[in-house]
Amino acid sequence: MEKPINSLKEEIESYISEARELLPKLPYDLTFTLDKNLIIPGNGTGGTLLQPTILGIGYDSHFGDKELLSKNLRASVLHECYHAMQGWSDQNPMVTPETLLEDGVLEGVAVVFERDFGGTSPLWASYEEEEVMQKWLNEIKSLELDPNSEQYFDYKFGEVGAAKWMLYKLGTWIADNALERNTQLTIIDLSTKTSKEIIQLANCHPPHIMNTLSIHKAV
Repeated sequence: MEKPINSLKEEIESYISEARELLPKLPYDLTFTLDKNLIIPGNGTGGTLLQPTILGIGYDSHFGDKELLSKNLRASVLHECYHAMQGWSDQNPMVTPETLLEDGVLEGVAVVFERDFGGTSPLWASYEEEEVMQKWLNEIKSLELDPNSEQYFDYKFGEVGAAKWMLYKLGTWIADNALERNTQLTIIDLSTKTSKEIIQLANCHPPHIMNTLSIHKAV
């Protein structure tokens, strides 16, 4: 049975309110629009931050497990609210990653927030052992950022070899490293950090890499 549209909207609004309690500096006028094109196969939901104050949320009303669907919806909303806190939107962004690795880090911290506060175990949060992640790091840092390229899609949403969601997983690993090495910080604290700062906090690469990474704040 499909959830009435008003009931669905109220549910999403409740999750935005929850995110606002966790992220007090979240834009006060945050709203959302529904778009089925954003649904992640097998997840029932998905999302993106369309504009600094507009979330795009995908919702599959035919998803079989309704309890899981609501749980995943909550996690998706929390993830996109974190991006709103970062100021990283598809259009008119306040921050823009300049490298593929920076892109992954901005996603990774949002994934940790989604995982820890959403109580989910998304596939894109499950990374490999340390040796593998170091290899991924070396591979990613050697690549240019081109959001319009097939390579970008493969590393972020598709598969590279046997690895899927590679960029998300690498970013999540870096975020976890940053928190493990700086126990005075929380994932909420990282929402106001730049990608470069988070990479430095993670300390999971040779020092010279730090000098090649920066975050650009758009005017």
